[in-house]
Amino acid sequence: MGEGNPADVSAAVRDPAVVHGMCEDYRAGLRIDRAHEEADRADHHQAEQAPDELAQALREFLASPTR
Repeated sequence: MGEGNPADVSAAVRDPAVVHGMCEDYRAGLRIDRAHEEADRADHHQAEQAPDELAQALREFLASPTR
């Protein structure tokens, strides 16, 4: 943690909107985010299944002048 960080954290936790956002983030992590993570893990990602094909598709897409 940098020198200014403790002061930033202290100021943030005094702001009700920030505290609400922090609580919502934790709530999502325990509920919907966890369900999404489990669903993601159930499917294998294309990058893991076919890394060479994905890399080639990305190269072609990024080289395209119409992107």
